Amino acid sequence: MKQIHALDKHTVNKIAAGEVVERPRSVVKELVENALDAGADTVTVTIGASPSDFLEVSDNGDGIPFKDIPLAFQRHATSKIISIDDLESLNSLGFRGEALPSIASVSRCTLITRSKEEAHGGKVEIVGGKQTLFEAAGRGYGTTVRVENLFYNVPARRKFLKTAAYEARLIRQFMESTALLTAAGGVELILKQEEKEILHVRKEEGLHERIEALFGEAVARSLTPVQRRSGESAVSGFVSNSDAVNRNSAHMYFFVNGRPVKDRSLVFTVKNAMQELLPPGYYPFTFLFVLLPPDKIDVNVHPQKSEVRFAEERHVYGNIHKAIREAFAAIEGIPGADGVAEELQAWHDDIRDESFYNRSGEAGQTSFPEMEGSAFFSASREITLGNYLFTAILFRRYLLFSAKESLLLIDFHALNERLVYDRLKGEAGQCGRAKIIPEALSLGAAYTALISSYQKELFELGFLIRPFGEDTVVVEEIPDAFSAPPDLEALIRDLCQVLEEGGEPSHYRDALARRACKASLRTGDRLSSEDIRFFASALETGGFTMTCPHGRPVARILAQEEIDRYFKRS
Repeated sequence: MKQIHALDKHTVNKIAAGEVVERPRSVVKELVENALDAGADTVTVTIGASPSDFLEVSDNGDGIPFKDIPLAFQRHATSKIISIDDLESLNSLGFRGEALPSIASVSRCTLITRSKEEAHGGKVEIVGGKQTLFEAAGRGYGTTVRVENLFYNVPARRKFLKTAAYEARLIRQFMESTALLTAAGGVELILKQEEKEILHVRKEEGLHERIEALFGEAVARSLTPVQRRSGESAVSGFVSNSDAVNRNSAHMYFFVNGRPVKDRSLVFTVKNAMQELLPPGYYPFTFLFVLLPPDKIDVNVHPQKSEVRFAEERHVYGNIHKAIREAFAAIEGIPGADGVAEELQAWHDDIRDESFYNRSGEAGQTSFPEMEGSAFFSASREITLGNYLFTAILFRRYLLFSAKESLLLIDFHALNERLVYDRLKGEAGQCGRAKIIPEALSLGAAYTALISSYQKELFELGFLIRPFGEDTVVVEEIPDAFSAPPDLEALIRDLCQVLEEGGEPSHYRDALARRACKASLRTGDRLSSEDIRFFASALETGGFTMTCPHGRPVARILAQEEIDRYFKRS
């Protein structure tokens, strides 16, 4: 039997370094966060052709008093907390006192620093965790940390680093995230590779300006402001609409009490709130800042401080969900389509009945042929939408309206989906329940327990579901907007998955969207003049989201300038 023994200090330091320092990006992260915690408003990061061979972080922060310089490289020595109670009110990015000793134990590390209160500074060199030099040195106030030959004494770790270009790209991505984080604080960030400046964010640039500089004008133009407070929880920032989306969540940035975090539930909450606004499989650009009382979050969850734990998860996620839904609640408006409601035919409630939503070219319906060229209706049959005049049906799919200096294209199927979906959702929102023949579903113990804990919320949404034993539930009532769902078990399992991942019990919107799609006019269906007038009136009236329930846009303006640019006209 092997005996238990204490590891030597050298081995312990290397193991600890492996938890904090994964790669060059980890080193930059720890040093930049130290600089920000020291009050720096200018931070310069310089990397070599290979970041693992050379990187340097320099700041104009408070600096370290001369007598404390060696102490900075002792494990768990820190100026950021004094006792365990301080973790309840933590406002700094770092607090464990592990960064510098961890970095120095696996590299050749040089630190030069001077505090604002002292006339001269000091310099210390640490090689593989051992101090080789400590002397006085000149410097303006602040700190510079140079790291060379990272993992020189841990060849297995160095071998698994990626290419120099890849490691440099990770550092740039971290600096971009930090630029967003520090926008409100007016911090200047500079990233250089050798002598070339590859990123420079200036103090005066606000969050929106930084987003535009980092991600482009198209992304900045697509952003919608998000802001909401509920009790002690507040959220603010920007989320993009469907004009700027990604195939993954790489550009979803979350900051909790000024700390960048990665949280699958936050990603899910945003995605769930925007499921009607985005095409399936896409993610919005997200820049959200969450503020909570420090005692409501636990930041001491992950060695690299990249995760947090919320004391009241449902409240935090619910506030974010509502904030996004409120921000995207109303149509953005069609230029030139306001102030002419009196010119459009008044539509009565009976045109919105089920017969309209299920039309597909019934006998006796007057339909417009597809128009070509500049074919217009006679004045007696004109259909207008603000300054736009109905011109043609294109490809049996789009309604074309024209104005003096722009064209308006409407995807009538997408618009019809949105109108039907909103009607059905309104019915469901009235908590109407339809009794069904009770159906027992074997969901397993975990999902059954989940349903049991959310019974009240589900009932308010129109579901009457009772636990039956430890692994089975019985569904007795469902929202009457569903009528008869094709696969009840799949619907309930989807709902359980949402609850399991921290979402709200309103996932039945997906089923409503599917029903709306099936009930709507489709490409190729005949349209009457009444149909077209109805769509025009609906767009002018507004009050709904400018996408179909699956996230596709319902209309698009093509300005003359855009068309001229395509044909290379000035």
